[in-house]
Amino acid sequence: MALRYPKDMGTEWMKLKSSVKDAFTSANSRVPYQKIGAGVVQIFSSLTVAAGAWFQFTFANNQLGMFIGRHYTGGEPADGLFIRRVDGSLAFWSFTKTETGFGYTAIYDRLGNIILSDDAVKEQGMARPWLPWNYVNWSELVNPPSNRQATSGTEANIILLHTNSQHGKVRGVGYVSAPTGTAEVKFYSYPDDTLIYSFTQADGWTDFLDFDLPSWQFGDNVYIRVSIRRASGTGNVGFTLVSFMGRQS
Repeated sequence: MALRYPKDMGTEWMKLKSSVKDAFTSANSRVPYQKIGAGVVQIFSSLTVAAGAWFQFTFANNQLGMFIGRHYTGGEPADGLFIRRVDGSLAFWSFTKTETGFGYTAIYDRLGNIILSDDAVKEQGMARPWLPWNYVNWSELVNPPSNRQATSGTEANIILLHTNSQHGKVRGVGYVSAPTGTAEVKFYSYPDDTLIYSFTQADGWTDFLDFDLPSWQFGDNVYIRVSIRRASGTGNVGFTLVSFMGRQS
């Protein structure tokens, strides 16, 4: 059965057909760009930007907000991605120079300071921020002060840790002083005194003390109480916490 439609509609259809054909001829395909007039474009499978091409986003104030592709840094070509805030300040930049292979990934504050970046020289690890090292007096490892010792099997509180937690998991390293016995060290949440982690060992360095923080939420005000007692043997036992840090899960 033939499909019938008004004559004027047929005329409009032929005009549209002609426009589409004209837009995709070899001559017109060389036009630098084509505008998409739709208010919303939905892509249900994939969008591919060909090698050597670029993609950008501009804010309503005409400030370039995001750019993916070939750009220049210090006069040298580089491939990568950068994101700017609406005021023009650089927020994120990840690039690799095409001639030398040098590059890095960084997050910036509004004044252009790098607040987080990888180590471009070593090609692994972190460049910013610089992180402090923990340290203790060497003599305190084998002979801790009396306030970090237990004289019997009764628990003695020796350390109180505190942080506004950024991680739900922690890692510690310490040294147990127990020349004639073994020591049991316990970590409690404070002030509810829920046991989080414990270990028992003889004199020497601990393994990594890895454990999760219970009921953790980002930015929590966390306190941890550390206690020690003599688990076996004779004499005093002590514990020195050499480092303690948040870590990824």
